[in-house]
Amino acid sequence: MTDQNARPSPSAVRARIIITVAALLGLLFVLAVARRQGMLASLPPPLGDPRGREAALSTPPLTDAQAREAIRREAGHIVACSFTSTQAKPNADGYGALNDDAIGGHGPDWVVSEPGAVGAISLLRAAAFLREHGGGDGELEPALNGFFDVWLVGHRQGWVMDPHAADFGGMSARLGYDGGGRRVRADAATPAATGMMTVAMWKRYEYFANTGRDAQGRAWLTRAWAVAEPAADYLIARFDTNTEMEHGPASSPDEWLTDAVAAYDGLLCLDRWAALLGRPDPRCAATARRLRSGIAAMKEDDGWKGYYRLREHDQKDQPTNGDCVDQIAFLPYEADALDPGDPFVRQVSDCWTVGPNAMTAQAADPGRWTYFGTHWHHYFAPRLENDYLYPGPGLQLAKAEWKYAQRTHDKATALRAANRLRWAVGPRYAGLWDKSGGLVDWRDARDRGHAAEGWARFIDTSGYLIQAVLMVSFGEDTRYTPET
Repeated sequence: MTDQNARPSPSAVRARIIITVAALLGLLFVLAVARRQGMLASLPPPLGDPRGREAALSTPPLTDAQAREAIRREAGHIVACSFTSTQAKPNADGYGALNDDAIGGHGPDWVVSEPGAVGAISLLRAAAFLREHGGGDGELEPALNGFFDVWLVGHRQGWVMDPHAADFGGMSARLGYDGGGRRVRADAATPAATGMMTVAMWKRYEYFANTGRDAQGRAWLTRAWAVAEPAADYLIARFDTNTEMEHGPASSPDEWLTDAVAAYDGLLCLDRWAALLGRPDPRCAATARRLRSGIAAMKEDDGWKGYYRLREHDQKDQPTNGDCVDQIAFLPYEADALDPGDPFVRQVSDCWTVGPNAMTAQAADPGRWTYFGTHWHHYFAPRLENDYLYPGPGLQLAKAEWKYAQRTHDKATALRAANRLRWAVGPRYAGLWDKSGGLVDWRDARDRGHAAEGWARFIDTSGYLIQAVLMVSFGEDTRYTPET
C-alpha cells in the first residue's frame, strides 16, 4: 500500500518537470508542423469556438464517377418532368412545360414557375457539363427546346400579354393543364416567377455561348425579347421606391424577399440582354441597385442570423419572419443578390449549424443518420414539419456556404457544404435518393421510417442537387446573375 503522505524527493520533482516540459515542447512542434501542412482541418476546434460541437469528415461525399452519375441522373429526372413525351402534342398549350414533379401518365397539372425556372437553369448547366465530359447532353435537348422555344416563347405560356392588364409582362406563379395539355389554370403573376424565368432565358444564351454557339445564342435573345422586354417593364413597375422592395400581386400586399431577390437577378440579366441587342435600358441596372439596398436592409442580426422573409403590409411594412424562419434567411447569398464573401455568411452558417436555434439536426456524430440533415422551417407555433429534414434547403445552404468558402478559403464552411451534400445523397444518412432519380422530399428526424411519399420528388430539389454537385465535386460556381 502506498503512503499518501509520502512526498517525492527534490531530484524526482526536477525530473518530472523536465519530462513534462519536453513533452509539451514536442507537442507544440507537432502541432506547428501539422498546421503548416493543413492537417488540422479534421481536428475538432478548441473549446469556446462556435464549431465546438462539430465533427468533420474529410472524405468527399461523392467520387468523381458518382458525381457525374448524379448530374446525369438528376438531369434525367428534370426531363421526366417535361411535357415533351410521345403523348404530348406540340400544338398543345402545355407542350414543353416543366411540371413540379415527374409527369408519368398525367399531364402537366402542377407547373410552378419558380421551381421550374430553377430546373431549367440546372438542366442547362447539366447539359453543358455533359457536353464537356463525354456526351449525353443530346438526351436533354428536346426538353430544353420544348421549354424555351415552344412553351415560353412560342406559346407564351404564363406571360401576361394583355397590355391593358395591371400585371402586363409578368409571369404567372403557377399554371395547370389537363392530361392533353390544355391550360385550365393560371395564377396571378409575381416578381419572383418573372425574375427567375428571365434568369432562365438569359442562362440559355450563356449555355449557347459557352458551348461554342454564340450566333445561336444571339438569335435566341432576339426572338425571346418579345417576352423579355415586357418582363423588364413589369419588374420595374412593381418596384416600391419607399421600401426598395417589390410589390407582390394585388391579392397579397406584403413584400417578400423572394420577389426582391429574383427581381434583382432578373434585372441584371435584362440589363446585359438589352445591351447585347443594342437596346440599352439603364432602368434595369438602376432598379437592381436599389433592390440590392432594399434586400440588405432586411438583415436580421439578433437571435436568428439571416434575412427577414417579408415586409408585412398590416405591420406598416416592417420586416418580419411571419410565422416561421426558413431558407429565405440565406437566399440573398445563395442567389448572388448580396456578396457571398460577406463575413455575415459565416455567422448565418454558424446559426444554422451549431447555434442555439440550429436548423441542422446535429453536426457532432457522423455515425448517426441525422448528421447534417437540415430543417426547412422553424414554425413559431409548433408543427410536425419542424421535425422534418429536407435535402432541398440543405443543398441551398450548401451553395451559400460553398460560395463563401471559395471567396474566403474558410475550411469550416467548405466542410459543411460537403456534409450537407453527403446527407442528401447518402444511403446511410437521408436515404432519399435512388437510381430512379429525384430526391424524396423529406424524412422525419424523430422517426427514420417516416418520410414523404415516393412520388414527392420535386424539380427544384433536383436542380439544387445538380448545382451543389457542380460546386462541391467539380469547383464550378452556379450563379443566377450574369457570368462575368
